[in-house]
Amino acid sequence: MSPTQQGALSGAALGAGAGLGISALAGGNLGVGALVGGALGGVAGGIYGNEQERRQYYGN
Repeated sequence: MSPTQQGALSGAALGAGAGLGISALAGGNLGVGALVGGALGGVAGGIYGNEQERRQYYGN
């Protein structure tokens, strides 16, 4: 699995957990919170993983 894929997967998992927790504390819909958190976390993790992959490739 590439660093980009690893970042997206771990970001989605962490984001879903965070979204679920925030929704539970705020009294919102847990499913929506997990879905939104997972989507945002996946995008952020993918961006971070891609940057790590580029640094490995270019040696910076």
